[in-house]
Amino acid sequence: MHRLMIYGLFLVFIGVQIFEGILMNHLPTKVEAHWGWDPIVDEFLMFNYGIVAIFDAVFRIMIAAGVLYMTKGKINDTFKDIDTSLAIKTFFVRLMIQVGECCGTVAAVFLAASTYQVISQVRIPLVGILAFIILCRCFTRDQIIYVIAILPLAIQFNLLGAIDAEQKKKATIGYIAAALGLLLLASSNVLVEKLLKQEYAKLEVWNKQLLMSLFDLPVMIMIYVAFVVFERYILGIMDRVWNPFDKSNFGGMNAMWVIVIGMNGALWGFSRLCILQYQDAMWLNLAQVSVMGFIWLEECIEEWTGITEIAEGGKPTFTWPKLLCLLSLTVILVGYELANQEDKEIKEEGDWITPLEDLETGDGDGKKQSCF
Repeated sequence: MHRLMIYGLFLVFIGVQIFEGILMNHLPTKVEAHWGWDPIVDEFLMFNYGIVAIFDAVFRIMIAAGVLYMTKGKINDTFKDIDTSLAIKTFFVRLMIQVGECCGTVAAVFLAASTYQVISQVRIPLVGILAFIILCRCFTRDQIIYVIAILPLAIQFNLLGAIDAEQKKKATIGYIAAALGLLLLASSNVLVEKLLKQEYAKLEVWNKQLLMSLFDLPVMIMIYVAFVVFERYILGIMDRVWNPFDKSNFGGMNAMWVIVIGMNGALWGFSRLCILQYQDAMWLNLAQVSVMGFIWLEECIEEWTGITEIAEGGKPTFTWPKLLCLLSLTVILVGYELANQEDKEIKEEGDWITPLEDLETGDGDGKKQSCF
């Protein structure tokens, strides 16, 4: 039953990202500047995407609090045993996640899509290294082989059919943002896992969801301000205003888009936290690779059904080499999952290395252990 729940979370994790990808591909955009200002991007959203982040946090707070109330959970337990030091640590970890996501958005603006996707794959071995340093987690030989094998395939998948031109964008800013986002997301995912399984280990999962959402709300407000600064003064989009409830964000159909994407983001946040709670940061990042493949298939289906049209002189999204690459990725991911299950079975039988709790508190003889 536990594995079925994990696979269900995985399907939700895939579904919300595919849904957001579809929305982002079909959202109305502005292509002409007004009042004489000249943005450095060809087109941009009708609303500030930062407002979606605020609604994301608000929806998660409402849902988590509602679930706790309906299940007669103790909302007050959410804040039990939280001191100032732990609160500051949690806030900065959540800030790292959201800033990392924003850096990814910036990198996607200034770099070719294939370039950013290739850079983001470096997150996989980085997460493994950080998990060893921070959580003292050692991977089995089979797991390490699968992780190494997936890297060149993931990079090849993004390079096949890619357009290398940066389209006159400031590539330097894009590379800096991509590198910063890579470091922040890799480290913050491991740190969130540490918070969930150690500092907040006694809390129920819905209390953890509520707690993280509450910490995210002020972070999301900061993100909105950052988006205004970035889009107004770097991209040159003078439509952006400081008031999040301005008609530029909620006029016409914009309100519907903001609410729908915000709710989808809330589901994304719930599924990601649950995966970190019940699995680990490495599993999450490998799942992200499979999401990349599913989104590619969705784009192919849109072309086949006529929902989107191939640009004049362009090439179709579907290629046989890319399909074969995706099949290879799938086999490796399945292999990693089977190796992961085998590893857990061996640990449960007691024929494995010293558990993480013993590494922290000492072994049976009272001696402090080290993962090094």
